[in-house]
Amino acid sequence: MDDKLGSFGGFIICTNNLKGSIDWWTKVIGLVKGYTPPTELHSQWLYIDKIPLLQVYPVPSKDEPWNTVIGGINLNCVNLSHWVSKLSKYGVEYKYSTQALGGFGIQRLQILDPNMLTINLIFVGYDNDKIKDPRLELEDNG
Repeated sequence: MDDKLGSFGGFIICTNNLKGSIDWWTKVIGLVKGYTPPTELHSQWLYIDKIPLLQVYPVPSKDEPWNTVIGGINLNCVNLSHWVSKLSKYGVEYKYSTQALGGFGIQRLQILDPNMLTINLIFVGYDNDKIKDPRLELEDNG
């Protein structure tokens, strides 16, 4: 029997503000509530394109949110200006940065979720600036 991973199982965020975290992840990031197995009492699974990505799980309010196991989440995005507008609409502070990677530009918006978990919204230059995808040049010359 192979000892390999079968599929991605999702991330878990523990919070002492379940409703606030769910609202943030659905409104700001655009995840949607989805099927949550009945054995996952009091938690909520959030989805992207019908794929379970994030389980938001409550901890008692007297405890601190404990999400330090996850150092951050990277989400690949398109349409940088849309995201800047959306974050501004919801009053979400962000840090903007750029980086050259593999012959094209990466743009990043770094934000924090309500539990202080770093979320990196990653924009590849050719998705956002009408720059030709460098991979297409390799195919054309191949």
